[in-house]
Amino acid sequence: MRIVTRMIRGREIAGLSIGQAASMLGLLPSTLEIIETSLPSDPLPDARVLSDMAELYQTSVAWLLEWSQPQ
Repeated sequence: MRIVTRMIRGREIAGLSIGQAASMLGLLPSTLEIIETSLPSDPLPDARVLSDMAELYQTSVAWLLEWSQPQ
């Protein structure tokens, strides 16, 4: 599974739209959409965004980055 697939899957499992997740992460929906569609060609989001995503999606940064098995 690609990193972006995990980010999208995590958001969907949390039951959040891009707009809802972006608002809760303090991002514009367009920014979250870029993050979800541009990786791995673009750099990863910063550590704060990854940490916030993991918390919001009730998972771990390691899972989002494919460093661990699915939860």
